[in-house]
Amino acid sequence: MLEEYYKILGLKKGAKEEEIKTAYRLLAKKYHPDLNDDPDAHEKFIEITEAYEILINKTELKGIKLTAQSRAEAERNYAYFKKRAREHAREAAKMRYEHLKKEHEAFQKSGMHDLFLLFNYLLHLSLVLFTVFLFAFPVYLAITYNYFFMFILWIVGGFLAWFIIKQGESFYKPGTFFYNPSDLKKLFIEEMGDGSLPCVYCEKKGANSFPFKLGMMKVHDIQLNFFGTIWHDARYKRTYKKLNIPRSHKAFSVHFTGSVLKLASIILCMILLPFTSHLWRFFIGVLIGGGLSTLLMLITGTRSKNSYLLTGNVLIKIVIWAVALLILNDWSYYPDLRTNEYMMAAIGILLFFQDIIVELITKIFFKSINFTRPLIHQPGPIQKLVDEGYQSYLDIPVWSTLFPFIKWIF
Repeated sequence: MLEEYYKILGLKKGAKEEEIKTAYRLLAKKYHPDLNDDPDAHEKFIEITEAYEILINKTELKGIKLTAQSRAEAERNYAYFKKRAREHAREAAKMRYEHLKKEHEAFQKSGMHDLFLLFNYLLHLSLVLFTVFLFAFPVYLAITYNYFFMFILWIVGGFLAWFIIKQGESFYKPGTFFYNPSDLKKLFIEEMGDGSLPCVYCEKKGANSFPFKLGMMKVHDIQLNFFGTIWHDARYKRTYKKLNIPRSHKAFSVHFTGSVLKLASIILCMILLPFTSHLWRFFIGVLIGGGLSTLLMLITGTRSKNSYLLTGNVLIKIVIWAVALLILNDWSYYPDLRTNEYMMAAIGILLFFQDIIVELITKIFFKSINFTRPLIHQPGPIQKLVDEGYQSYLDIPVWSTLFPFIKWIF
């Protein structure tokens, strides 16, 4: 089914992702309606964009085929997949060429592309290791304990091995990273300000240090796609903005010291506190680290660089986690702190369903309040984007817990 799309882009069957991208960029520049007056250019551009959409997402298409319960279902799913690709192509044809180019590269330049790709690589590696474990563990039990019942795990392992083999090269190389090591060096080691701009975080100071980098996004539309019995995905139409907030030497030093205090507090509490529960040690470390960094900023008269993370939604999530920790603590061992057997299940539920819980709370009890806005008024450039509807991360399972926490530390 994919051969025709390779031909449209002038590629051989099985061309690599980078070849697909390069061919598409050249053809898009040649046939985009802004750059080509030929009456057929519009349809040609839609055709090559449709080919690009399908080939660049061919891993997803393979998954759709594998999970289909029948040939008819596979054909239906492919038709829907093709229809979606053509819709995206028509949308692209309506864009100005320069805008299209920016939209095409925005996701990659934001760093989110590489982050999700890294997560994809780690997920695939974990699946390979888990498959090896399913084959090796029964052998270990049989040799060591003469226990043969666990060979039933080979059935699951065989299914996973078949799935990995069917994916082919795309499983081991799901994509190409946008940033190489030299790009990352430039990204994180940026020239310091010359002091001509005022520091946003310290009054009466010039911005003569490394700026604080901040990325924000605005979600315009969410598209949910369901293919077959167990295959589905969500696509977000969004715009990214990158900000470099001017910062002085003093502000940089205070922010860096605050990050060290937070990290050190968590590590030391995890090691030194006498409580049985590691979760309580972690929670207390977060409280101490947050208190010390806040005290440091008050003493030095420096504004926090990550106050934009404190929104109504985040505040509700913090309360939910704290309440869960208090309720599921086994108080019969006090003054020792240890959680009961339900805590791990609660963590799993909160990681995946807390956004639904927060959504219900805000819609039922606080209908007229926007809980995605920061509770503290932000410096000019950030506040401007906030007023335009931009936010710092997507409210999706796990990510909405890990991202604000990691940004809070660093």
